[in-house]
Amino acid sequence: MHPNTRLFCLASSRCRWSVPRAGASVVASGVLGLAGLMGLLGCQDLTGSQALPAGVNAPSYYYTPSGARGMYTAALYQVEQALPSYMADAGALTDELESASDQASPGVQSAGSGYGPLDSRNLPTVPPYGSNSVHNLDNDYSSLQGARGAIAQALGALAAYDTLKADTATVKVRRGELYALYGYVELLLADLYCSGVPLSTFDFQGTFTYQAGSTTLQVYADAVVKEDSALVLADTSTQVLNLARVLKGRALLAQGQYAQAAQAVAAVPGGFQYQLAAQWGTFGSGAGQSSNLFLDDGLILSDREGINGLPYLSSHDPRIADTVTTTTVTGINFTFPAKYESGVAFGSFAPFTVADWIEARLIQAEGALHPGGAGGAAMVGLLNHLRDSARVFGQTTALADTTDPGTDTAEVSLLFRERAFWLYMTGHRQGDLRRLIRQYGRPQEQVYPTGQYPGGGVLNFGSSVNVSIPGSEYINPKFTGCINRGA
Repeated sequence: MHPNTRLFCLASSRCRWSVPRAGASVVASGVLGLAGLMGLLGCQDLTGSQALPAGVNAPSYYYTPSGARGMYTAALYQVEQALPSYMADAGALTDELESASDQASPGVQSAGSGYGPLDSRNLPTVPPYGSNSVHNLDNDYSSLQGARGAIAQALGALAAYDTLKADTATVKVRRGELYALYGYVELLLADLYCSGVPLSTFDFQGTFTYQAGSTTLQVYADAVVKEDSALVLADTSTQVLNLARVLKGRALLAQGQYAQAAQAVAAVPGGFQYQLAAQWGTFGSGAGQSSNLFLDDGLILSDREGINGLPYLSSHDPRIADTVTTTTVTGINFTFPAKYESGVAFGSFAPFTVADWIEARLIQAEGALHPGGAGGAAMVGLLNHLRDSARVFGQTTALADTTDPGTDTAEVSLLFRERAFWLYMTGHRQGDLRRLIRQYGRPQEQVYPTGQYPGGGVLNFGSSVNVSIPGSEYINPKFTGCINRGA
């Protein structure tokens, strides 16, 4: 786990911060962009001309070497805060998670009933303005865009103020790490949302610069640029170098640049792992209480959801370790990923893997299937290397080797199944399913859950493969909506 002192843990994991909007005025220029200040202010909306809360430092406090380092820590924390809700929502759209209130029994009612449109893939083309569109999906968007702003501000502060000669190398590494996470956040945006995400910027000590919507591939391309900056700044830090290598490989895969992706991760050594900390405990739950985002929102781990869903639970695969947090009076078990259980109690955090050597080998395995690669036998060899050598939470023994199914279509299916199990609930599945449609030509009804939907008054699964950009983005004068809703 990243050894950060968490200075700004005053808001719940469900709180969100907003980027500034045109015409917003604050007491001092740049208040909204200060990651440390945003953390201290929690969920308050800083539009208007209100005075700073008692005990909160003026923005000038952060324009110092120590302030810049604090902004670095706060930017990391804001990325961490965005993760649990995003993972839950992306999991519900795919076959990883399902709504207990809709799937298990129509008699089960909880906050999770709001997941029906997402879980059934019946999402509106243009969501209404505000935070109640479809299970607060705009919160995920604002959290990720807010993290981009916090990272940009921290990068500017580190470059401008944290320049003590004795600490120059450390500053470069910090900036490299932030650039890597900058690209990571953009990957998450591109994976979940429709084509048309604006990459607007909040310029350090400057103004908010609106941008028009970028296509999905353009967002992935910008993520590659961010990872290249991270590689330059990583200096001698192998941890940051390998983080940027894996994330660059992930972004290149998303663009169909398979050979380049495999090359990007070739130097990532066995055992590498970069983790942040995710807080899955929900606001108001005390230490030791078994309350989590899944339980409060009515989500459970899926099993063969909608014909195409993988057998996550019934396979009894050690890579999908689950725990039962509670059982309802109707006998329905609320399952939760065991690897995140330590982050359930409020104030606690669970390790969350952003990138590791397992993903690097999976990227190389996919590269083997494409021109310039060594073919299906090489792919299976890499998959079996992982089965023999890799371990994830809950896994204590090696897995039996798999075999080459012999056809191109079956080899792709095998690869994406292995990715789904190794990378379960780490935010990869949504991007993978869209890639199967976009780059491998598979129809969406053969990729996402389909067929009859068991509950919620919806007869069948819909055809949504991504989420509309929230209506609040229309405040951006250059934004014109989703460019398209395809993969």
